[in-house]
Amino acid sequence: MNSKWTKYLCYMVVTLLSYVPLKAQQAAPTAIEAKEEKKDTPLSITGQVDAYYRFSSADAPCLTSYTSGYNSFNLGMANIALSKDLGKISFVADMMFGPRAEATNYSYAGNSLAFIKQLYVAYKPTEKVKFTIGNFMTYFGYELVEASNNLNYSMSYNYTNGPFFHTGMKADFALSDNFSAMLGVFNPTDTKSFDGRPNIGGQLAYVNGGFKAYFNVISGKGPDSFATKAAVIDLVASYQVTPKFGLGLNLTNKAAQQTEILKTDKAAWQGYIVYANYAATDNFTLAARGEYFNDSKGVALLKDKITAFTLSGVFKVDALSIIPEVRFDKGSTALWKGKKSDTSLLLAAVYKF
Repeated sequence: MNSKWTKYLCYMVVTLLSYVPLKAQQAAPTAIEAKEEKKDTPLSITGQVDAYYRFSSADAPCLTSYTSGYNSFNLGMANIALSKDLGKISFVADMMFGPRAEATNYSYAGNSLAFIKQLYVAYKPTEKVKFTIGNFMTYFGYELVEASNNLNYSMSYNYTNGPFFHTGMKADFALSDNFSAMLGVFNPTDTKSFDGRPNIGGQLAYVNGGFKAYFNVISGKGPDSFATKAAVIDLVASYQVTPKFGLGLNLTNKAAQQTEILKTDKAAWQGYIVYANYAATDNFTLAARGEYFNDSKGVALLKDKITAFTLSGVFKVDALSIIPEVRFDKGSTALWKGKKSDTSLLLAAVYKF
């Protein structure tokens, strides 16, 4: 081999040896660079849309939230949420549109505040403490406002007559591997502007494997048109018995004092609900809900004792859920256009992204 080719070969070997570690260094950023990259997390965009058709044997609206339409096609809600988590600091801007939004924000009809589902900023100084200020959906109950997060499409009496949302400040504490707690100061329930009458609320939670339990309370003055003072106690529990079979429970009691509507010093309603669900396949789940709602004092304006049973099937096609549902409601008085009961047949479509 002549000297010319020898020099050229040596030059190529040296170049390759210097190039490989350089590329390796570029592929593996330093700890500081990795930390900075982790902070610059992308903006998360999520949401859902839903619509339904409902048939009513009594030719009457449902007495629970969001499915008042009958014998017709109806819209549910379009929801889009923007969120970003920077480690210790995070925020959520969650907007909602449609009949569900109007029903949830019933006090703000025709107001731009009716489009706000959640709007809050959170600060997490340690792994065990988190502070949140703004507007957020309620921590009460088993069900959620988004149809995509429930197995039954129609809502329960507990959900309909409990808090929808809170505006204020709360602190979450991780007490141990199994226990956590929350304490908060809020505006009157379902209001987004402060009027000098704060409510105090809290939650104690226990999670152990497939078992979860939440004890919720809130007490304080509410809007004068509903009650001068009210207190709600709520217990939610769920247990994943097997990978395919799960059970749920929701017990709620709302006591009101000096209500202007009732013209009485003290009254209350109670709701008892049992949930069961069975995932027959990866794409089909059967969900049942049985409930008893006692509003004989008229705090929820029904003045009746109601039993209800709902059976839903959830068929999943990628991000789309098709939900056929049958529901039976029965009271002791003629709550459904002169009838004491109503049977609903419902078909809903829910898309989550």
